[in-house]
Amino acid sequence: MYIQYDKSANLKALIDGLKPILSIDEEEFYNDCFSIKTGTGTCLDNWGKILNFGRGIKTDPTDRKVFGFYNGTNPFLVPPSNFNNGNWYKESIPIIQNLTDEAYRQVLQLVYLSQISNGSVGNIGKILNYYYQSIDTSKKVRVKENLTQVMTLKIEFNFKLEPVEVKIFAISGVLPIPAGVSYTIQDNLTF
Repeated sequence: MYIQYDKSANLKALIDGLKPILSIDEEEFYNDCFSIKTGTGTCLDNWGKILNFGRGIKTDPTDRKVFGFYNGTNPFLVPPSNFNNGNWYKESIPIIQNLTDEAYRQVLQLVYLSQISNGSVGNIGKILNYYYQSIDTSKKVRVKENLTQVMTLKIEFNFKLEPVEVKIFAISGVLPIPAGVSYTIQDNLTF
């Protein structure tokens, strides 16, 4: 999508028409407001709207579901109400965490690439290798069928994933995986 905008004659004509009234350099304006690779803040939020993927991601809270009596082992948990005080059951509400610009840029690029993927194992591997090798040419990704589990892929990385990348890959729709197919991730492998 952003590649089409980069080559768009209409968009270039609009920017050329704005040149006389812009107080900033048009290339700087494009990089700050339209480019997924260089934009920040509002630019990335606009790309999130185009790609239908918000900046906030759900993270699991540390206190999980509780049923029964509070035994006082964790001073940071609010005890669930027991007899004469309401319900015995307490489920924590997931925390919405906003991604930093760099993490959000990564998510948006992967979402974009997943939307243009045909879902084949080879294409998934090409897309992930294209993305990671644009960051560092030594990074490689291998995608293959998991022969021990039906409808499951193995995605292997020859480098250590950052904690934010592990969270990002857990979000449905970020990786270019076909519907009904699950995947496992292994990182820090040698190949």
